Amino acid sequence: MGALSEAKARNPLVVAIILITLATTAVIVRLLLRKKKKIAFAADDYSMMLELFFKYGLLGLEIASMSSNGALWAAAFLIRVGVGRYTADVTPPQVVIALKIMLPIETLYGMSMSTVKCSILLFFLRIFVTRSFRVAARVCMVISVCWGMSVILEGFLLCRPLALNWDPTIKATCGDRHSAFVAAGALNMATVIMVLLLPIPTV
Repeated sequence: MGALSEAKARNPLVVAIILITLATTAVIVRLLLRKKKKIAFAADDYSMMLELFFKYGLLGLEIASMSSNGALWAAAFLIRVGVGRYTADVTPPQVVIALKIMLPIETLYGMSMSTVKCSILLFFLRIFVTRSFRVAARVCMVISVCWGMSVILEGFLLCRPLALNWDPTIKATCGDRHSAFVAAGALNMATVIMVLLLPIPTV
């Protein structure tokens, strides 16, 4: 079983699989109902499908590797390179691979989160017609897209050269990564709350 026998490594993967299964089911049911009622797909439907594509990209970075005997199984790739495991059990090459994988993960995370917020806001725009609400929804959409872009740029520009992200021996400059991650998470939560509260005054 290897790393998958460790709860700290295995549990996040299990949760991710369960959640993406539920999300996929919800999107499929939504699309089938629209097709059954002969309602054309709208922008929020397409953006939701795009968000699901990004989610599978994130999961794809964690899933599908080979076991030691060569049989294909759902082993977490990030777990295999050390994430969720004790430091003593992780080799330097594994750390380098894990840190390199963090860049595409950050990129897909930013695109996924901003896309799902835009999908919700596009849905709101279909059902709420007041001018003030529509302006506020578009402003929220711009803020969400800007947040996603900032997360992507943060991953590629915070440390220069880029290799400093996985090789701390390089003599270069790097911003405060801890503060950047905390700020990105706080702003993400703020935009989520903003989107959820937006329709309340209208309702």
